[in-house]
Amino acid sequence: MDVVALLRIGRPPHGSQEPSLRHDATRIGEEDAEQLELAGSEADRHVADVDGPGERVEDHLARCPRTAAALEAAPRVDIPGRGPTAFFSILEPRTTIPAHHGVTNTRLIVHLPLVVPPGCRFRVGSDTREWQTGEAWVFDDTIEHEAVNDSDAPRAILIFDIWHPELTMLERELIREATAALGEYYGPEGLPDVNV
Repeated sequence: MDVVALLRIGRPPHGSQEPSLRHDATRIGEEDAEQLELAGSEADRHVADVDGPGERVEDHLARCPRTAAALEAAPRVDIPGRGPTAFFSILEPRTTIPAHHGVTNTRLIVHLPLVVPPGCRFRVGSDTREWQTGEAWVFDDTIEHEAVNDSDAPRAILIFDIWHPELTMLERELIREATAALGEYYGPEGLPDVNV
């Protein structure tokens, strides 16, 4: 799948009556509100896993058929125990996810806005954009980034990882093998968060 096609995955075909991925996010949010896993200790950001890391959450996927189909079509990272990763991220009103960065550029991160009230924006490096429903943003998360919800309503996006498009199939295999070797060396609790 090329990046242009990837940027369109959240949109139903023109004129289609087919529900969008936004429907999946709303459905998961409504049905699992009491079970949403808190991201760290941040009570203002909730995460509902679809995949990850490296394990499918079958009951969520079953309730999100459009999301599952879209994710299957993407060139997602496939490293046992580390990827793929996909989740719905709910950012509560008047909340900021402080600037942070990832640890590897062997994968890129896709943010697909699904429920976006006015006043929500995202910054990667020096580039700040207002979220637009259904318009994905693919970026290298080793670059500092932050999210802001200045609205009075929650914001929901689908976040997932894909292989960096400049990696060859051989390079992907080498990364899989190196990650497995690091995991064996450090053991399950000691592997640094390389989340390739």
